[in-house]
Amino acid sequence: MEIAVTDPLAPADQGWVYLFRSDGSLDPAAGQSYIGYTFSLNSGAYEATYTLGDTHPALAGNPENSTITSPNYSYHFGDRWQEDQMKISVGGATNVDILDRHKPMFAPGSCGRTEDTFDGYIDTLPIDGAFVANKSGPVRAIRSFVGANSGPRTQRDEIFYAQRQDIRTYLRVHAIPSIMDFFDYSPAASGMTYYNDLNTGGVTIDGVPDNPVAGPITWQMVTGAQGTVVMAATIATNIPGFAYTSYYLDHAAPSGTTQCTGDAAAYGSSGVYVNQAVPCTDPGAGIVGCTSYFNLNTMSTLYYEPPSQSVGAAQALNARANAPLAFVVRPWAASVGGIAEEPELAVIASTDHGRSVSTGWLIVAGGFLGALLVAGAGFGLIGTSRGSTSPRGQDL
Repeated sequence: MEIAVTDPLAPADQGWVYLFRSDGSLDPAAGQSYIGYTFSLNSGAYEATYTLGDTHPALAGNPENSTITSPNYSYHFGDRWQEDQMKISVGGATNVDILDRHKPMFAPGSCGRTEDTFDGYIDTLPIDGAFVANKSGPVRAIRSFVGANSGPRTQRDEIFYAQRQDIRTYLRVHAIPSIMDFFDYSPAASGMTYYNDLNTGGVTIDGVPDNPVAGPITWQMVTGAQGTVVMAATIATNIPGFAYTSYYLDHAAPSGTTQCTGDAAAYGSSGVYVNQAVPCTDPGAGIVGCTSYFNLNTMSTLYYEPPSQSVGAAQALNARANAPLAFVVRPWAASVGGIAEEPELAVIASTDHGRSVSTGWLIVAGGFLGALLVAGAGFGLIGTSRGSTSPRGQDL
């Protein structure tokens, strides 16, 4: 099969991927590895020791010491929903932990539903949850799980690449009063600057309150000597009259807003706040007492970048996140005759912010540089694209 790939942001650029049958003797990684994922439960093997549902001991959780590592950043999970460490190392960043917690809540200071209640550290039944996938390959790692108290079908998929992280959340729960999702940074983030598309002048993260303009943001960035995180987000919903706003709190000792989880401070806490009632989103509507249900899904793309990036760089990455590669699949048959040219093999050592395909060999094809030679599940794959030793992970 031939897959023709084009870039919506650069229509003149084109690449090709060829899928062919293999005897299984080729290395699926083509000698490369861009991301590492170690899923590690404190209790031991997942199937033998993971507790869930009615068997879950209250306040115990399922503690983990799971890590994502790449040459550009690292990330840590303390439990299914507990994201509690983010370090950036690309481009001379200081590699300090700038994250306190990634927090889901109903509203600021509302502790009835948090990542800790989802995981079973607070006695708020039901506590239902499990993993769908924990898988690591040479190009990306996949962590997928379900269960958020009375939303047992709520699902989060986290896909990690060498310099990019995708967070896809599928809300499936009975009607709720509101919902928010935000990153609460640690004191080590002090001195970084927070930006979004409504606040391109930025505010300093320093534990001193600010009042940035609130509204329906589409991208965010925190940047400084510690490195840069650019977050591009989209919301897909069919809820009538749906609206949302932004949330921001920077206060070393917030007296009026309980932090619920993590430490007691709020350093650059920022994200999205749906500050209105959310109707039933559970497809098992009859089970939870709903007569019908709606969809509410979010997609956040995080780019890990070198220190002190500009607003223009954040805008460009937001455009990239919202313009994925386009492709057409068609049958392909090798032609007979002509002159075959042997490609020059070389390790690719370029970094192209626009493209994100793992590449191990060099070949010129249709204006694109790079080729991926892999094999798995009985097939081989040759891909041509711009080369990058730090792919951000554009999926075909």
